[in-house]
Amino acid sequence: MDFDFQKARNSLHQLNNKVAQILAYAELMQLSLTGEKERERVKLVIAGALECRQITASLMNDMPKPTAPGES
Repeated sequence: MDFDFQKARNSLHQLNNKVAQILAYAELMQLSLTGEKERERVKLVIAGALECRQITASLMNDMPKPTAPGES
């Protein structure tokens, strides 16, 4: 059984899109919050989302690059 790198790349891309949505929403929340405790909590969410984005980028970079049809 061969590992399907293209399927893994697509899954990582989809995951990264979801992380981007979380990050965007958390940044909007951060702008609207007035309490220090709430802002600190949102900072944790943002930090986690940024870490997830870095992990997915690292995984994508470590995968073999797809070859065009006919190339070997």
